[in-house]
Amino acid sequence: DNQPERYTILKMDGSLMEVMHRVQDEATEKIEALTQQMLQQEPMPQTEDILERTRHLNDLKLMAEETVLQTIVLIPR
Repeated sequence: DNQPERYTILKMDGSLMEVMHRVQDEATEKIEALTQQMLQQEPMPQTEDILERTRHLNDLKLMAEETVLQTIVLIPR
């Protein structure tokens, strides 16, 4: 949004998809790494309740996604 001309430039020179794939790959790797790091800090609950375990993992992944959105995805390239 802050640099609408950047989109046009990337599209015109044919590098838009390359940049988008690179950002996606970087974001995916960072989300996985952050999720694992947070899982070490906040281990999976020791319960048989699969919904509670899933909820815990989903919460950690959501926090990682929010961090990556601000630190990787929304940065102009």
